[in-house]
This record gives sequence, structure tokens and C-alpha cells, in this order.
Amino acid sequence: MNHLDHLVRWASMAAWILCGLCIVATVVAAGPQNTKAAEEEIKPLIVMITSQFERGKIIGAGIIFGVENDRLYIATAAHLVRHEGQEVQEVQVQFRWLDKTVKASLLKQVGRPLDLAVLSVTGLKGLGINVNALPFDRLGNAASLKRGDSVYSLGNPHGKKWSINVMPDKVSQREGDLLYFLSNFIGEGHSGGALLNDRWELVGMILSDHPPDGEAISIARILAILRDWKYPVNLRSRFTETDLRPASAGVGGHTCGITTSGTAYCWGMNQNGELGNGSETDSAFPVPVYGGHTFVSVSTGLWYSCGVTTSGTAYCWGNNASGELGDGSQTNSNVPVPVSGALTFASVSAGHDHTCGVTTGGAVYCWGGNEYGQLGNGSKTNSNIPTRISVGLSFKSVSAGVLYTCGINTSDRAYCWGTSSKGRLGTGSDIDSLKPVPVSGNLTFISISAGDGQTCGTTAAGRTYCWGYNEYGQLGNGSKTDSSVPVLVSGSLAFKSVGAGGLYTCGITTAGTVYCWGWAVAGFADSDVPDLFFSDAKIIFATISTGSSHVCGTTTGGATYCWGSNKYGQLGDGSNGGRLNPVLIPLRP
Repeated sequence: MNHLDHLVRWASMAAWILCGLCIVATVVAAGPQNTKAAEEEIKPLIVMITSQFERGKIIGAGIIFGVENDRLYIATAAHLVRHEGQEVQEVQVQFRWLDKTVKASLLKQVGRPLDLAVLSVTGLKGLGINVNALPFDRLGNAASLKRGDSVYSLGNPHGKKWSINVMPDKVSQREGDLLYFLSNFIGEGHSGGALLNDRWELVGMILSDHPPDGEAISIARILAILRDWKYPVNLRSRFTETDLRPASAGVGGHTCGITTSGTAYCWGMNQNGELGNGSETDSAFPVPVYGGHTFVSVSTGLWYSCGVTTSGTAYCWGNNASGELGDGSQTNSNVPVPVSGALTFASVSAGHDHTCGVTTGGAVYCWGGNEYGQLGNGSKTNSNIPTRISVGLSFKSVSAGVLYTCGINTSDRAYCWGTSSKGRLGTGSDIDSLKPVPVSGNLTFISISAGDGQTCGTTAAGRTYCWGYNEYGQLGNGSKTDSSVPVLVSGSLAFKSVGAGGLYTCGITTAGTVYCWGWAVAGFADSDVPDLFFSDAKIIFATISTGSSHVCGTTTGGATYCWGSNKYGQLGDGSNGGRLNPVLIPLRP
């Protein structure tokens, strides 16, 4: 085993061991059936605020919108902390569900624009606040409200223990970012509190606490301002079972997917901004990628992610040490940045530290790390902008692995380039190549997947061939001998989707069942031939994505499940415990 293989093996092993593989029961969240249940679910997001001024106190409320580095961020009404020209002397925040009151810091940007201020509270661990348990998935859509729709107020009325109005208030009108509603329930202390729709989702922040004229700012406008101010925003919408399209399991510890409407969400490790939500805080729940882009696909690499929008523009975010974001710099970004070159992409694939994409015209461009020639441009020099591969071929798809790349051209032939250690390129030798070279065997493929050290391709007939590193049986041919040429995966199974991960491989048969082979890192037993991992007549998988130590699959009905390592929350179910069985991502409302 060479140095490269040692690094790959121990990186994957460390990720798996550290996760602790705690098997816990699946939690299914259900929407509240009454106002009391609504209070219990959403109350951890709403805090009570007391502002002390020279001439007295003002009471109100605030909404927890983000968390980062053991610090909570709270949005509230600016007039609660800036009153008639007086400077606030002290702000106290009360967490009602904890029955604790602490001092809060008033941050800058108070009152501009709109009536908005930001508070922060530190020392969450000491307060006993589990940030992964906060119900950030309560974001609603204020733009969908119309005259006569029901809304509910939640704040600190008259300094008493808060509650939601039992009888709904009614929207009177919506003007841009402002929502107006008629209410005899609101009172002093509701300012800065939450306005909820009839699904008990957060749609606005209350400004007026003088009945009968209720006024609130759209929550979408507030979050846009907070992101512009570079605060971490964790508030997100809840999903239904079929909202999330095929997810991409990263080589590192994160996962990304897109909804049916094209919104990208990511979850898991975020130390380099790979979740793209404007922060560097891990999240065990899906968080929306910043920018409001409409994506058609997303791909996760080691510590970064990339996606393609409906217009064909490629965006990347996260680690950029090798130029893998392709924006012309080597600066990390925790929000999406456009890939340079004004190219129109059909798809992109994020690998270990390099990215490749296929344009709508079939040209392949790569950028990022290039120590082994994985960019395919004839050199070993890193590039922070897209460079075209050195071959006059048109491609259908491309897959960026660990220090090498493979793709399928328009004649359905497979080509690979980069490191060929252990036969990764499938050319019959261990000689690296700085430009695409054909895979041996004259096989034709409809899909290809490059992993840590092995590559697998599936034919139109459903036969799967693998080549490369095989110490753990990840080629699935009944041996543990490396192969520099494609070998047929054992058995008579017909696959429709195969994913080469880190030291293991998983595939979905035409019947929708999951088989895996290789190292038992993602919940299955060691095996050098395909081993049935999951079969359920009610859950028929259509696609699969394999990371270093976790797997995600999407069903024919559009639901996404994940399993395996979960140290960073990359399974997206709100926990950090590994799962031996698939869990639905995200939780149903």
C-alpha cells in the first residue's frame, strides 16, 4: 500500500471511528394539532426581552435565527433597544423553556434598514442549550398570505407568560415587506415576536403591539438583511417526504440536495463553509444554501460543494485551498461564488480537491488540485479557473474522484486521467496520465462513478464493471486483488445506479434494492461480492450517492434516505449518531 492509499484508508477509517456509531431510534416529527402543541414546538425559538433604559424598562420578544461557535443570534425590533433617542443600558433575554435569564449583547446595524436589531448570547453549553434541538425548520412563506388568511401572534404580552391566540387573527393586507393584520390579542410585549401562519410556521416579526392594528416585517426580508450583514442564518422551511431530490454524499462529512423547486440544501460538516449558508457551523439538519439560486443539480466534494443552476451557471462554495471553487482565487467562501469563464454547464462533479464539469456542448473543463494531472489539461499545475481537458472528444458525463477523473464520451466509451495508482485509470497499467486515456475493454457505459480508489461503470444492460484499488473487495468480483482493467461485478444482478465511495461500493438494482460491497464502513458487513443491504417493497430506490463513510439514496417517489457515519450530522436527521438502517431525510412535518 503506497502513501496515497494509506491516507485514503486512514482518513475514511478515522471519520467512521470518530462517529461512534450510536444507533438511535428514528424520530418522526408531526405537525401540531392545536395551539398548545404549536407553543411547545416553536417556543424554543422565541425569547423574551427586557431592555433597561435610564428612564425605565421596555419589554418585548425576539426570534432566534442562527447559531455559530457557541453563540446564539436573535432578531428583534430596533425600537426595543433604541427608544426615543435613549441608549439602552442593559438587555436581558429570557429563555422561557429553560426558565433562565441572561445578559445579551446588542450588535451593530441597529435599525437599518427597517425596524431590525440583532442580539447575541454566548455560552450555550453552560446554559444547557442543545442547538441541534432548536426547531429551525419552522420557516414559512409570507408571500403566500392573502387578505383574510389566518395568523397567530407569539411574544411577551404584558410581561406575562406568552401564549398563542386561540382564535386566529386575519390578514388585512400585504404591502411589499410589510404584513398587516387585525388583532385584539396583541399587546405590549409582542414587538419583536413571531407572526405565524395557520401551519404554525414563522412568516414575520411583529412590529406593532397596539391593537387592533397589527404590523409585521416579512421573515424572508429579515433573513435577507441578516445574510447581507453576514450573520449565520439557520431558519429553514420544513420539507414534505418528496421535496428533496437526489442528494450528494460528500467525500468529507457533509451532504447536499435540491428540492423540487430548485432550492439547494446542505447539512453536516461546515468548517470550511461547505454548507454554503453563510456560516462555518456544522448542522445536523438541512440548511438552505445562500443566494436564492435555482439549481438543477448539486455535487459535494471533500470540504466544498458545487451546483449548476437552470441557466447553466456553475457555483461553488467551501474550501478553496487548491482553487477547487474555480472563481479565480484560493479564498474559501461560505456562500456560492460563480465559476469563472462564463461557461454554460450541463453538470459538474466535485472530487477530493478538484472539480470537473461538462458544458452543454459536451466539452469538459476542470479546475483545482492537479498534482497527478487530474485536471486532464496536460500539466500538473493547479488551476483556480476552468481549463479544458487535452483531448478532442465530446462527453456526456464526468466523475471527479480522489486525485483522478473519469468520464463517458458521446460514444459511451469511458476515459480516465490523473493518478493510476492501483490501476485507478483502468488502462491496464499503473502509469499516471495528464490527459484522458481510454479505459480498457471497449465497453460502453451509461454511467460512471469515480471513488477514493476504485471506479465503477454500468452498461445499458445493467452489468457493472469496476477497476482499481481492491484491498477490501470494493471491486465486487470475489477477490481482494487490485485490477487495472475493468472486472465484472459478481452475480447476475442488473444495476441501474452504482456509487463508488471510500473503500466500498453500493448499487441499486433495477428492482430498487440496495447491494453493497467492500469495507463495512457504511453499515453493511465486509464483502468482496455484492451483499444485499436493504430491501423494502415500500421503498424503491432510484439513485444512490456514496461518500467516504455515509450513503444517501433517493426513492422512485422522491424521498431521500441516508445511513452510515454521522459524526458531523451528515445524515441530516438532527442527530450525530451513526445509522445502520436508512433514515428519511429530512423528517416529515
